[in-house]
Amino acid sequence: MITYNILFVVPSSAYGGTEMHTLDIAEHFKKCGCSVTIAFPIQLPTAAFYTGCAEKNLQTLDLDIAPNRQPAGAEEFVTQERVLRHYLGTEAGGRHTHVIIASPSPKTALGLLSAADGSTAKFICIFHFPSMNLSTTITERKLLYSSAKNVRFVCISEHTRREVARAFKLDASIFSVIPNGTDLNVRENSARSLSKELGRSGPFVVTVGRLHRQKGYDILLEAIPAVLERFPNAHFVWCGDGPELDQLKRRVASLDIVPSVSFVGHVPDPQTYLAQSELVVLPTRGEGLSLTLLQSMALGCAIVTTNAAMQDEILAEGSSGIIVPVNDVGGLSQGIIKALADPSASKDMGKAARALSATYDIKRMREAYIGLLDACAPLKIQSNNVDYQIDNPSVETLEVCLSALDIASSDSKNGQPLIEWLTKFGSDAAPGDLSKVLTVSVNFVGNEHFVDQWLDLISRFLRGRHGVRRHIILDVCASPSLIENIVGGSQRITRILTEQFEVSRDPEIGNTLAEIHRLLGRPDIATEYASHHAKFSLTPRPSSKHRVAFVAPYFSYPPRNGSHNRMLQMIKGYLELGCEVEVFASPMPSGAGLDAENISAFRQKFGADIWLHRLSEASSVGLKRYQAELKSGDPGYFDTYDNDIAADFRRFVDYFQPHTIHLNYVYFGWLANVADRERTKIVVDTHDLISRRSALFAQLKLICGKLPNESNEVDERVFELSRFRASAGRALERESRHCESFDHIICISSYEDALLEGAGCRTPRSVVPFVPPFNSSHVQDNGRTCLFVGSRNPLNIIGLSALERHIAPRLKALIPEARFQVAGDVGLAAGTNAPLEILGFQEDLGEVYKNNSFTVCPLPLGTGQNIKISESLSFGRPVVAFAGVAETSGVKHMVNGLIATSLEEFYHQVRLLMQDDDARMELGRATLDWARENLDGSKLRNDMERIVF
Repeated sequence: MITYNILFVVPSSAYGGTEMHTLDIAEHFKKCGCSVTIAFPIQLPTAAFYTGCAEKNLQTLDLDIAPNRQPAGAEEFVTQERVLRHYLGTEAGGRHTHVIIASPSPKTALGLLSAADGSTAKFICIFHFPSMNLSTTITERKLLYSSAKNVRFVCISEHTRREVARAFKLDASIFSVIPNGTDLNVRENSARSLSKELGRSGPFVVTVGRLHRQKGYDILLEAIPAVLERFPNAHFVWCGDGPELDQLKRRVASLDIVPSVSFVGHVPDPQTYLAQSELVVLPTRGEGLSLTLLQSMALGCAIVTTNAAMQDEILAEGSSGIIVPVNDVGGLSQGIIKALADPSASKDMGKAARALSATYDIKRMREAYIGLLDACAPLKIQSNNVDYQIDNPSVETLEVCLSALDIASSDSKNGQPLIEWLTKFGSDAAPGDLSKVLTVSVNFVGNEHFVDQWLDLISRFLRGRHGVRRHIILDVCASPSLIENIVGGSQRITRILTEQFEVSRDPEIGNTLAEIHRLLGRPDIATEYASHHAKFSLTPRPSSKHRVAFVAPYFSYPPRNGSHNRMLQMIKGYLELGCEVEVFASPMPSGAGLDAENISAFRQKFGADIWLHRLSEASSVGLKRYQAELKSGDPGYFDTYDNDIAADFRRFVDYFQPHTIHLNYVYFGWLANVADRERTKIVVDTHDLISRRSALFAQLKLICGKLPNESNEVDERVFELSRFRASAGRALERESRHCESFDHIICISSYEDALLEGAGCRTPRSVVPFVPPFNSSHVQDNGRTCLFVGSRNPLNIIGLSALERHIAPRLKALIPEARFQVAGDVGLAAGTNAPLEILGFQEDLGEVYKNNSFTVCPLPLGTGQNIKISESLSFGRPVVAFAGVAETSGVKHMVNGLIATSLEEFYHQVRLLMQDDDARMELGRATLDWARENLDGSKLRNDMERIVF
């Protein structure tokens, strides 16, 4: 008698095949001695499911895990994971040995799969119906990929396996198939008569199923008039309920066939209707493996169905059923007429179908699911080129067999099966057994290939926070036998643990690292790691201050671009308000800018801490792909979703318990769903609008053929866009609706604010431009020198091209002493013979600004506020800019700069400041006066105080 504690998780919003399948398996598990709970949203559409649970005496749990929209997106996925993970973290949730996710369609359960990471329960996911023409996004595929190491996937039919594997771009072999089953001994209720119940003599044509478009009932309705012309006494009986009931009834009335149709609603025992019918019709557009089809076959019914979902491979056309094309009204009516016209042939088809139903015995299905709960599969290993099999591997049999076999050879074939067994065994083993097996496996298998796999397994086991198994893993990691027996063991395991510690700052990992360094004779390093236990205990720290979690993706310190400066300004603003700030940061995809020295410098300067999330290789690739999508003009708001980032951010939020979460960039807004929205305020700083940037990039691609990466790839026609208004259209409307999921929006310019207002965004907004501190008290003219500053992005490269090809050469010929300096990574895109002084990235731009008399911003247009312009103005340096940039950046003609509307006019404005010393000096003084009056930090503090409090 098995004694598992099983939680069924059903993201259901109705009652259909998935729910009936779940009830049957759950009831069987309970009869076998398991404790069973079924979790689903208990609401009106799932009332029949709840009733079924009650009738079978199955315990239910109300969990809000069904996506509230279709197709589900990253917001729903994160919410699903948070709800399930929260329950599993409770005392009751922690008692479950197995979690079985019954997924009506593959996409409805993707968020639930992520909760397997770190859980001590064994996860199984059953995929039922692959929706018609199933396709997936990058985010959806990443969710499934990341959960594959923790979840056993099962499909209810070969068709479901093929479609899910195709849609998710996976090898079908990772999905097991346990076909749906039916009771082969079912018999009709002879006491019940359809003729008496319906007051009709028939023939009866019955269909059973949820009234949903998937089932094709609209096609059946259109076929009925043709059938009634030939068989006017035929009566069509619908068993089931669903969203299309009213629509179907209206169509029945309009076709004038009301006397020939009966809707009997949901029936718990459809077998009577099926068995007393002359014909069962299933006009489906798509199925996983239809339970009604299997029940009809087991009862020996004559069946007319479609060729959807490989049903033509289950029934043979003409011998065990009549198969017609999907959505074919004429074909369906002719199939029904054919079956009714020849009762003898229909009876023979029913007998043949019943014989085929033996393949789908429900007993076999139930036994297969019991097998999933039981012990792991046999372990096969090789010794001296001879294969050996351990039928029931356990800690005892493994140790004996490994001792008896010579597997400590250089042959790496033993590594993979042993690792696979350890992965399965580790999720269920008792702590002492797991410790023993891990140690034994290291002692007996010493080749390099296996060690790499073994250490990867250790790394995966460490990713979860909960349960005693992590402590056992850590004990094994710090054992002398591991360090002695693995080639380079101390270096390898230290590297793995250090990476984990940087991500999680888990005090237990810190203690393990301390112990390893003590064993290695490094007491100073050991002491350093041991000190982290108190500081980074995941118990929330008591604090009377308002805590702000500042999310900084692609962060660098010192700052490498305007966005980094913007983030630093906001961090300083929160700190000046007296808030406690901690930064959840990930480095730039290149990895630059957040090494230990830089993080230490940040902490010293700001008094705020950084929780560093190092991107995995897969995460880096995914985020780079999103950047490419953004530049292509077709980004998705949730394509940055990454399961590792979400899991680490959840750990961070649990530890820091913020009152406010400050997000940077709308496309990282999905992180907000990790937090408790009732207690946490979500603020997002847009930086710029994705929809406008995408529209702009799409326009640039039309002109240049591609987005430029070098200055010589720029087409001069882009400078005709100086007054360009990016028409974002529906993309802006989508972005506006997405912004309504936040509590407050920070716009960097009034132009952004106006766009959101025009798109109908109702979320409270504040315009908080970048306001650098006033940096100069006198005008220092440095002659005929100007500066261009920028990072290497397509817009700045366009500006570099203008300076390199159209402005600098002409002015150098006219004014030989004229100097054009370029600071920042954009200089890397310049040609080899450019008449420019390429300064490269500068940690301290202050001195660079002071060494120039004015700055130029030859970008024909921008997407937000050009932060480098604001910095230049703060040093009293006037700016020459195009009108499209000036209007969002505070540049005013003849007040703090000069504005141009064409490339030729831009050249003449720069020429004026190069040639006319008096004009340059006068504009410099005016800029200084403007900066002294406008760059007042008090407005920023007032704005932020209003946002936070």
